[in-house]
Formats: sequence, structure tokens, C-alpha cells
Amino acid sequence: MNELEIQKLFLPYLTKEEKILWVGQPDPSVLFTKADFFLVPLSIFMLAFSLFWFSIVAFSNAPKFFLVIGLFVLLISLYYFVGRFIYKYYTRKRTYYALTNKRVLIRTGNSVQQLFIDSIATITLKLKEDGSGTIQFSHVPLSHGMYVNTGLEIFLFGKEKSYPAFYDIPDAKRVYELILTLRDKLKSKT
Repeated sequence: MNELEIQKLFLPYLTKEEKILWVGQPDPSVLFTKADFFLVPLSIFMLAFSLFWFSIVAFSNAPKFFLVIGLFVLLISLYYFVGRFIYKYYTRKRTYYALTNKRVLIRTGNSVQQLFIDSIATITLKLKEDGSGTIQFSHVPLSHGMYVNTGLEIFLFGKEKSYPAFYDIPDAKRVYELILTLRDKLKSKT
């Protein structure tokens, strides 16, 4: 989707005084994060264990309850191993970002999350060598940091909305500096 089409997605959410300064979208081809150095081996272990468990239970006279538990664990393991990447890709294709002169807007499907720039306490830039990167608009606790932007956000049960970010955007430093400038300008007015 081009910039003009993305801008049109945000027009119904703008106030009269607002202007869109930047729009973007997460790169859907970026599926791996640093957390995957831990999560991929863990998912392989989980899948191997669940396949072992399920095969033992399926070919024995174990109660059906153990078969149901084994199937459940197998499905979770399959999601950890491959499903989360499908979910992440699908979500990224439906996620759009906008920066206005007053707010940060994140749209996923028909849901829009907003943050007023002058009320953002923490802004963190995670820059890659190619200039792309992630801008986080809140502190992410270590306990949740492993799940954020991995496709495992569904296990946070809605808390991923409380960790808004522009994930894997091109020219992240320029956008980051624009946000800091806007925040300083808006705070000086109050």
C-alpha cells in the first residue's frame, strides 16, 4: 500500500487541527527478532516433546484425558514453532502507522490505538545497521519483552496494546527524531 492510501485510512480519526506528518507500515518480511535465538530452539524442543508425548499416549491404553492434553500441547507447540510466524506476517500486513502533529496512531484492522505525543514518557529507538528499526512508546517489562513482536503476543491476553510501537519501519532514526522534536515542541507550549 502506498503512502497516500495509508493516509486515507487515518483521515476519519483526525481532528480539525491535525495534519499527518508521516505514515508507514511494519516490514512484513521481518519475522525474526533477537528473542528468536531463544524461542526457536525452545519451540523445537517443545514440538519434539509434544510429539513424543502424543505418540506414547496415542499408542497406549492411557485414558482419553491424556490424549486430549497431548493434543492441546501439540497444537500449542505447533503454534510456537510455525504458527506465530504466520500470525505475525498476517498482522503486519494489516497494521499501519501514522504520526500527526499531535498523536501517534497505530491501526491494526479496524482497531486504532492512539497516544498523545506530549504524554509519552518513554520513547526508545532500536536501530538496525540498514537504518530500519523499532520505536517503542513505553517501557516493556522484561517478563513481557520476550513476547512482544514475536507472534506470541496472543499469550499476553490483550496487554500487547499497552506496549505500543512502530515495529521494523524504514528510516527509523528520522521518525524517532521527528517524534522527539514534536514532543519537545508540544511540551513547551503547556
